[in-house]
Amino acid sequence: AVGDAAGRVALWAWDAGVADGAGRAPCAVVPCLSRRVADIGWVSATTLAACAHSHGARDSGKDGGAPHSACVIDFLLPPARAVVGGLALPDGSGHCLVPLRARPQVLVGSKRGELSLWDLRMMHRVVHTWTAHAGASVRALALARGGDVVVSGASDGSLKVWDVRAAAAGLGNADSDGAPLAERWASARHHEKHTMLQPLLGLGPGSTHGVTALATSHASSPDVLYTCGADGRVLALPTP
Repeated sequence: AVGDAAGRVALWAWDAGVADGAGRAPCAVVPCLSRRVADIGWVSATTLAACAHSHGARDSGKDGGAPHSACVIDFLLPPARAVVGGLALPDGSGHCLVPLRARPQVLVGSKRGELSLWDLRMMHRVVHTWTAHAGASVRALALARGGDVVVSGASDGSLKVWDVRAAAAGLGNADSDGAPLAERWASARHHEKHTMLQPLLGLGPGSTHGVTALATSHASSPDVLYTCGADGRVLALPTP
């Protein structure tokens, strides 16, 4: 699945044994958000995907309320009815998200540095929100340790590790606003921050980035976290 700048998510089905997908049309295209899709993640193995809304809002939601910052799509339904739930964050911006394992919840990172835990059993409700990176935007999220912790990366280049189980219960060691902070890396900054000009995306003259992407590898113990930054470096870090 791929999200585009018009707020649509397209799904492709790859046939077994077919290596070249050039020119292949998507099997489904779902209009789901009012502006650019910033991130997507599979909630279940086959049917549901979540996507985040980025950089403000221009339209109201279907119910006349605030626009969705994130939504859930069921690709088994027709495109006109495929959006089965949505969430509006206070600042209208979801930069990144990660679906949690073994629980119907999604963690969404926002432009103002907050992490919000969204329970899909209550489609329009956030069950817990805390300030993860004060003064910076949350740019990337990744699961580690078998899904027990989430690593967040911010526009100032910092990384933090969060206890998913404590977040689900609203418990944990307080970092700020009752945040379930598990551990903090010794280095406060792993990537230098840079301001990138992005006029073609319609996001204003520029946007500040530090950490741009996170991914974990479970081939070794402990997990290895790969981080990509605006400074042009890719780092491999053992998760603490």
